[in-house]
Amino acid sequence: MRNKIKNDTIVIMDEQHTLPKKAGNGILRYFLTVDNTGKLLRYSLAYINYQPYSLDNGRVIGYDNDHSYHHRHCMGVVEPVKFSSYEQILDQFEQEWRDYHERLK
Repeated sequence: MRNKIKNDTIVIMDEQHTLPKKAGNGILRYFLTVDNTGKLLRYSLAYINYQPYSLDNGRVIGYDNDHSYHHRHCMGVVEPVKFSSYEQILDQFEQEWRDYHERLK
């Protein structure tokens, strides 16, 4: 009988931050899971704001690895992205949503 190693899913981050109307409105959503060895399993980053974009659940900008590939959402357009690390994707997302958000103020 083989020894089975169970790789449990560990939620590292599951956060939602509401941006006040004065600051341009919207919701930031961060979700990240790894297995018990630290390997990235799933991530989802989203800037949600129904005022400029009501389709795609209000997702203005987002990055995730659902559907077995790394991709970017921008106002309903989905395109694959080159993935080198979660930190690189997080930095890219942070810069994009901040740039877009500044234009809404």
